[in-house]
Amino acid sequence: MLLAAGTSWSVAGAGTVPAFWLANVAVAPQFISGIALMLGAFATPFIFTTDELGGDARWDFTAKSVQAALWLAAVTAFMLQTAARVSPVSIEGIALASVWVFFTAWVALGLSRVAPRAANALLVAWIFVLPISAYMVVEVFLTSPAGGAGLAESSAPQAAALRETVRWILNVSPSTGMMGALSGQLADGTEPSVAIAVGEIVVVGAALLHRIRAD
Repeated sequence: MLLAAGTSWSVAGAGTVPAFWLANVAVAPQFISGIALMLGAFATPFIFTTDELGGDARWDFTAKSVQAALWLAAVTAFMLQTAARVSPVSIEGIALASVWVFFTAWVALGLSRVAPRAANALLVAWIFVLPISAYMVVEVFLTSPAGGAGLAESSAPQAAALRETVRWILNVSPSTGMMGALSGQLADGTEPSVAIAVGEIVVVGAALLHRIRAD
């Protein structure tokens, strides 16, 4: 319901709501995806009771968590298609953003089972701290003598490594990866890498499944 309400507000046309509350429809897909991502990361675990999160057999838990994450991803895809009527966004962008929502929600559920005390901290680090840290490192570089020409144009030896590191971070964090998928480019101006995103999903997903089975 919260996602539906956010979608209705973000795509509202002039005259349907007071002008003071009128949203910028140009960023409607990003707004909807942001709500979906937060719901997936921090609200999805509350779908299940503590006993279900920690007491269900591992296969029962895996099936339930996949179903819950798929449901949120499907709803997100539908809402993004609605937003696409007022703001240009590609089908590929909608698909990749929905995959990010699914993966984030499933990881949140998995962490709530295998590491309940650290789950929220790990999710905050993954979604927020990781990209913010990259931005801070870039800012430090830009204030150095080597960064006078900007990171993209700098020929300093460390600039190439920093550019690649930032690109990887922006691709593996759900927040920046999702926004890059919707807009067609990441915050550093490069195109989002589907290969990096899929690689992360495979590696993290396999590790989390292994931990759930061993629990």
